[in-house]
Amino acid sequence: MKNLGILLGFLPLIVFGILSGNTLESTQIALLAAVIVSLVVGYKTLKRGFYLNWVNILMFAGALIGISVLHITAIADYISIVVYLVLTLLAFGSLLAGVPFTIQYAKDMVDKSRWNHPAFKSVNILMTSVWGAVFLINLALATYAKFGAGSFASVAGGAHLAVLAIGLVFTIWYPDHIQKKNREHQSESS
Repeated sequence: MKNLGILLGFLPLIVFGILSGNTLESTQIALLAAVIVSLVVGYKTLKRGFYLNWVNILMFAGALIGISVLHITAIADYISIVVYLVLTLLAFGSLLAGVPFTIQYAKDMVDKSRWNHPAFKSVNILMTSVWGAVFLINLALATYAKFGAGSFASVAGGAHLAVLAIGLVFTIWYPDHIQKKNREHQSESS
């Protein structure tokens, strides 16, 4: 699978989302697991300066240090909100800076001769925008789960994994769809 790189970039978030629970201990375990996964699967991309991997390691390690070493346990109460806020800022901030964070992974999948093509950048703008929307929706869900009332608040707490799954499916499907479309266009032009 060509787009495994970016999917591995989301693995720490997925691990955190699955393991974190309602206790301080489960949050610490989830944060530690996310840090370990960030280091293990992101080792090469950390060395290459990939934004998502650095944000993951800094965010999860910072929260773990804040809770476990500095004993700022309130971090655990708001960690889901903080995680999705930081990732939303990463996605939309990278767009505002003109360097969509997905472009770093796309360069590993696409021949260097296509990097300056307008379609290459527009595909990555769309993919980063989709991830920005995923993170923003999950930020809203995490905020509602924390401060909302009623049965929807508890549903919102777990719905973030479904939203992440939609983003992951899109990430797998869209680059292949674009490449297939380009091949069809090239064969029609020949």
